[in-house]
Amino acid sequence: MKLLANIFTVLTVVLVAVVPAQAKGVKLKFEAAIYSDDKGGKLYLPEGADCSAKHLVVADSGNHRLVSYAINDKAISFKAEIPLPKAYPLMVHLDSGGDIFVLDGKERRIMHLGPGGEAKGYLDPTGLPAPDKMVPKSFVIAKEDTFYILDIFSSRVLKIGKDGKYLRRISFPENTGSITDLSLTPQGDVLILDAVAGAVYKAGPEATTFTLLAEHMKEYSNFPDRLTTDAQGTIYVVDQYGNGIIMLGPDGSFLGRHSGMGWQESLLRYPSSVCSDQGGELFVVDRNNNRIQVFSSLEN
Repeated sequence: MKLLANIFTVLTVVLVAVVPAQAKGVKLKFEAAIYSDDKGGKLYLPEGADCSAKHLVVADSGNHRLVSYAINDKAISFKAEIPLPKAYPLMVHLDSGGDIFVLDGKERRIMHLGPGGEAKGYLDPTGLPAPDKMVPKSFVIAKEDTFYILDIFSSRVLKIGKDGKYLRRISFPENTGSITDLSLTPQGDVLILDAVAGAVYKAGPEATTFTLLAEHMKEYSNFPDRLTTDAQGTIYVVDQYGNGIIMLGPDGSFLGRHSGMGWQESLLRYPSSVCSDQGGELFVVDRNNNRIQVFSSLEN
């Protein structure tokens, strides 16, 4: 990977995922670490990131800003900084037109920005079923620019059209502990994560209820907090307090774990989020190390 010398450091460290004998597994190979912008402004306690084949945008929460990078044939270069002095960005996603949506931890609302960071208001859905109040914990944007919002106020996932109109809801399963994140599979299934129970639930594209996909993650995790999927449907779960990444198959089977607490590249300190560029690379928001780490995902 070709990288700007003053921003990135490259090592060739591999932490092998531990999987049962004769089982298919996944391991992560460290590629690079991103620490700053092109002016030497360091990332500080970043919370979230969104990535694609051409773009990476980071919610640099401690600095109250977004930082974007361009990706060109795996070469990463600083692109722009968007200051958000009155906000605390927790999560960021881009739609197909390049508009930016940011979950603000202060207001607990989803901000809408133009591609250059110009303010466009908030995503305030209309036509919600009772109760009409929403408190977003997480959100994702589907390929058709519809929104899936994790509403912890009413224990549900809301599907919202790109025009802001309510489309459908999926209620949380009964007796769940703490639903902390959601993601979409390549097939359009909705996944939610129960951090307390260590379980992942799944709902089909038209389903109104969730079914259990994976459980017993507490056997190999401490506090699974965030998740994402790649183009093959592999599920990556951030074990925040366990300083690791758990890999699950599309069927919920355990594929391995990449872990280790520390400051050296490939090690983690309270990671807060993860995203996949759908091309085999994973961007891990290594919050307490104030950086983004880039890994390639390999089968073994």
